[in-house]
Amino acid sequence: MKYADVEMVFQSLDDAQIGKPREYIKRCWEENKTGERITLIALYGDRFAGWLHLLSKSNYSFFVEQGIPEINNFDVVPTLRRHGIGNALMDAIEQIAFEKYGIVG
Repeated sequence: MKYADVEMVFQSLDDAQIGKPREYIKRCWEENKTGERITLIALYGDRFAGWLHLLSKSNYSFFVEQGIPEINNFDVVPTLRRHGIGNALMDAIEQIAFEKYGIVG
């Protein structure tokens, strides 16, 4: 995720009536910079299609105790569902999680 993605993500989610606050999206970008979060963004052509996050430290106590990163906040634009976008995002984030942490939750 890049800072330039913040407005595109906000507007696309808002247009799709998924609605995430702009400040939340900015926080995601900040957490990507610090390594607390990895955000994958999917495009369909040149359109935002969805995103998925991997938190290095979960808020779930069991995950924290076990050192399990958390897959978090999975959105695919409703009109673009059933094109394999969600599967591609999930496959990619699971691969990153297993390579980086050896486990995922």
